[in-house]
Amino acid sequence: MPKGIKGFQKGHLQYSTKGCLKQGEHNSPSTEFKKGHKQHQNWYKVMVGRNSYKKGLSYETMFGEEKAKEKKEKMSKLSKGRKAWNKGMKGKYSLKHSGQFKKGNIPWNKGLVKEKDNRIINYAKKVSFSMKKKYKEGTMKWNIKKPTKPEKRFINICEKYNLPYKYVGNGKFWIENINPDFVEVNGKKICIEVFGHYWHSPLLNRKVDWEHTYVGRKAKLNEYGWKCIVFWDNEINEKTILERLGDKIGLG
Repeated sequence: MPKGIKGFQKGHLQYSTKGCLKQGEHNSPSTEFKKGHKQHQNWYKVMVGRNSYKKGLSYETMFGEEKAKEKKEKMSKLSKGRKAWNKGMKGKYSLKHSGQFKKGNIPWNKGLVKEKDNRIINYAKKVSFSMKKKYKEGTMKWNIKKPTKPEKRFINICEKYNLPYKYVGNGKFWIENINPDFVEVNGKKICIEVFGHYWHSPLLNRKVDWEHTYVGRKAKLNEYGWKCIVFWDNEINEKTILERLGDKIGLG
C-alpha cells in the first residue's frame, strides 16, 4: 500500500452517518420535506397556465451572444440531412387523404337534404323510432327537465281551480307519435300544449319542424280526432287560462 494512504486496516471502522441523525430530522431546518409532510396532490393543476420563464426570450438573451452562437451551430449540425416529416405534403396532415379536397372536387353530399336523400330519410326514421320507444319505456334521458317551468305553473293553476286536465308530458300518454302536455280527464278528446316561443315558433327558430308549430300540431292532432288547445309560455296566467277554458268546464 502506498505510503500516506490509509486503507481499511484490521480493526478500522468505516465512517457512517448511521445514528448521527434521528428519524425525521434533517440537516437543514428550512427543508420542506419534514416528517409527515405530503406533496400537494394537485400540484399539476397549480402548474397549468403558468408561462415558462423562457417564453419570448431569445438565445442571445438567455445565454449571451457567444453561447447562443455555439448552441445554434450545434443544433444546425444535428438537424443537417434530416428530412422534415411534412415535406411535400402541401398543408395536408396525412398522405392518405392528400388531394381528397382539391379545388374543383364536388362533395358527395352537395345539394342533398333530408327530404331527398333516402339514406338520411331511412336513418332518421330508425333513430326516431328508437327514441320514441325509449321515451315510452321511460329509459330516455332528456336535457330538458320535465315538467318545464311554464308547465309547472299550468299544473298549479289546474290544482288551484280544480281544472280537469292532467299532466302527461313526461311520456305517460301518446296520441300516435305525439306526446301532449296535458289531457282532459273526463273522457273528452281534448289536449293542451304549452309552447315555448323559441322551440315552436318558426319566426324565432327556422329549423323547427312543421309538426311542432302551432298550425302543424293542431292539424296533426285533428287528424286523430283530438282537439288541441295551445298556450304560449307568456300566456300561462290565471286570467288567460280561465277565460279560454272557462266555457269548457262551466266557469264562464
